[in-house]
Amino acid sequence: MGHLPASKAREGFADTINRVAFGKERVVLRRRGKEVAAVVPIDDLRLLEDLEDRIDLIDARAALAETNKKGAKPLDAILKEAMATDKPVIVDVPTYPYENCYPMIPAGGCNHEMILEDPPELKKKQPGAATVTPEDKDTVLTA
Repeated sequence: MGHLPASKAREGFADTINRVAFGKERVVLRRRGKEVAAVVPIDDLRLLEDLEDRIDLIDARAALAETNKKGAKPLDAILKEAMATDKPVIVDVPTYPYENCYPMIPAGGCNHEMILEDPPELKKKQPGAATVTPEDKDTVLTA
């Protein structure tokens, strides 16, 4: 694995990319002597993403097992209980992982950037209601 100051990587960016893409070398970039980033072959990135997905799946299955063990309440009962208290309440409602829930505030956004519905281009691509297929059931997250 090579180490390279960020300034040198900037000067020879094409060479750095070629070392990684064709030489399958990993290059760690440093700024002021501190490691700040890495350029890795795409196969290494895909492997890392697969490992992250497996860890997420393990966590999701553990959460689902805990929910099955404790039992789940109907949403109406949870909301009725929440409304009956005079204290702040957090209600965690699991949803299908690919479903958009509105209103939604984009990551890092402000309240005035709230999204109230699907954009027109997304509505055209996704006709009908979302369904959970048997393959997806292992990826449905519950908290």
